[in-house]
Amino acid sequence: MATLSNVLQDISSIVNQDPALPTGTDLSMQVNLANQALNEWGEAYQWAQLRVVGFAPSILLSTTSTALPSNFEKLMSRPFDVTNNTINYEEIRPENRFTKDINERYCYTGGDDAVGHYIVFNPPLASGASINFDFQSVPSSMVTLQDVLVCPSKNFIVHRVIGKIYESRSDPRFQTFKSYADGAMVQLIQEEATVSGAMTNQVPVQDKKFGFRIGQ
Repeated sequence: MATLSNVLQDISSIVNQDPALPTGTDLSMQVNLANQALNEWGEAYQWAQLRVVGFAPSILLSTTSTALPSNFEKLMSRPFDVTNNTINYEEIRPENRFTKDINERYCYTGGDDAVGHYIVFNPPLASGASINFDFQSVPSSMVTLQDVLVCPSKNFIVHRVIGKIYESRSDPRFQTFKSYADGAMVQLIQEEATVSGAMTNQVPVQDKKFGFRIGQ
């Protein structure tokens, strides 16, 4: 479990040949670069580390919309009405709501990082409704030295920051460390796309969903 402090020590070990943490302006600059690298990682793929599973907003009163968390990026599952146990809401583009019947069940998201994000449901949710869904989030910035790095590859962050530092100094070594970071990113994507040993590694077919077996 790497922290921001670990990242900065690794950077300093290579750039300054000393594992001591940077101070003053250097500290602020490297923290900023580390967060830039973290955001690059977050935007490169739909990482499992950024998946919020089973989010359940509080619905106290009957409503057509509810606010979403500040780190919301997009829905990763259809909102499911746990209260009813059979109803889910298909996500549509906001402009397509005008083509839907008033009784159809659907939802859409809106807003932005400045004003906040929200989700709209049709028909309106009943008071006390229990809605559950997954969503993809954006990584939170690291602020304190004890903040834990959500990116599973410390090397990607370290090499990306070193590359940025050398590039700002017109040091040709930046290309080498950018290459290291790119390689780490490729490896991360490959690992993300590989299923675990506990999963069924095959494409499900419709027949098996209904227990059908060829020849019987």
